[in-house]
Amino acid sequence: MSSPRSVEIFDTRICALGEGPAVSGHQNNLVTWVDIYQKKVLSKDLESGVIGEFSLPSLDKEITFAIPRSRGGQILGVTGGPFLCDPDGTLTSLGLWEQAFLLGKSPTLRWNDAKVAPTGSLWAGTMASDSTLQAGSLFCIFDDGKQMKEVIKDVSISNGLDWSPDGKKFYFVDTMKFRLDSFDFENDLVSNHKILCEFDKDKDGYPDGLTIDAEGCIWLAFWNGGVVKRISPQGEVLENLVMPVSGPTSCTFVGSNLNLLIITTAKNEDSEPEGAKSGMTFCVETTVPGKLNYLLNY
Repeated sequence: MSSPRSVEIFDTRICALGEGPAVSGHQNNLVTWVDIYQKKVLSKDLESGVIGEFSLPSLDKEITFAIPRSRGGQILGVTGGPFLCDPDGTLTSLGLWEQAFLLGKSPTLRWNDAKVAPTGSLWAGTMASDSTLQAGSLFCIFDDGKQMKEVIKDVSISNGLDWSPDGKKFYFVDTMKFRLDSFDFENDLVSNHKILCEFDKDKDGYPDGLTIDAEGCIWLAFWNGGVVKRISPQGEVLENLVMPVSGPTSCTFVGSNLNLLIITTAKNEDSEPEGAKSGMTFCVETTVPGKLNYLLNY
């Protein structure tokens, strides 16, 4: 069922590859996201409308995620990292890249999507920029930031991930499998793998980033499909939120009531008419509020 909801422009800056929206700050008003290809972290405050952005010339690498930290700053998904970025811009590598790279199957391996688990650990996946299939993995970086383990191996494009409101279910997308997977989750362990929902590349597009609402439904963006689908915990597609552009990439809930869904997009010159708003960041009000994402505690 297509949604009659009104999709509005949240931010007019055009991202080559907007990804990883996250929220922090007073009343969940500070929205951040990344432009992977332009190596930027962008932000906008819901209350003041103040926008910001920064890059890391000293690293000159793609930034694939920027997860807010409870003490301020972010943890950044950068090859050679992840890096802790303090509010003053000081960078500290966690020194975990070598392990991720050695377990990979491509010299072009990089981080992709990431999110903080209910346990406080950081879950982050890798993929190959040269499109080598099954070259990456999904990792759990423990809450001390010093150790990590491989959770899912042989991943082609490690993408959307999140947990149910009660923290007992974990949802994950490997884009090139064209499906949404679910697992039981306890103490940073996953088990009881199930294929929750399968998709058709030509009909649906490529499953990308996702978030969870308060009813446990999954909002999943489809790059090159021009839609964000709301999927029940049983795998039923409840709603198709039709986008004004073809390349939505990810989404998250923000604001004091967590009922504003922020949707990042990628510039898709091959399939967009001249003057299209692809690459901008969008928003839509929802009737069901979202589940607040966790912040990193180190």
